Amino acid sequence: MAQPGGPLPPTGLSPRDPDNDGLEHLPHFRLPLALREVYAIHGGLDGAGGHNIDPPHRIHRHLSWIDKKDTYLLDRFHARNLGLLPDQFVAFAPDSFGNTYVFNLDCLDERHDPQVADWDHETWEVSKGVPFWPWFADFAPRSLLGLNEEHVASIADK
Repeated sequence: MAQPGGPLPPTGLSPRDPDNDGLEHLPHFRLPLALREVYAIHGGLDGAGGHNIDPPHRIHRHLSWIDKKDTYLLDRFHARNLGLLPDQFVAFAPDSFGNTYVFNLDCLDERHDPQVADWDHETWEVSKGVPFWPWFADFAPRSLLGLNEEHVASIADK
């Protein structure tokens, strides 16, 4: 239970059927195993820290609006991201400020899941990817539970 004035607990959606991933709108995209494991418990999470983990039907190719025919936008993206292509990223965890966590489809972890990177809407930069579970261990306390660094450190010390 949340304390008065403290962060609200995350809201979880109903678990998902692992055989029906709801990704018909993203052909050729396999839902990462780690995210399937989260969806087996929660079909998505709305967090107190401004971030969400979207349900499958809201996962999308976040950067698909960068039209490959618009050389200005494509050149800007290439310059900021060392030649990466916008369509190799699939968004699944947006915040309320315009940034989002994305799966980098060209950077896989040891389970062959795409790694998680952060898309910054102001700089147009995509961060270096990390495997899902280490990312989640950092993301969940701050972004879903709304805990600050001091809270996270005090929990880790116990």
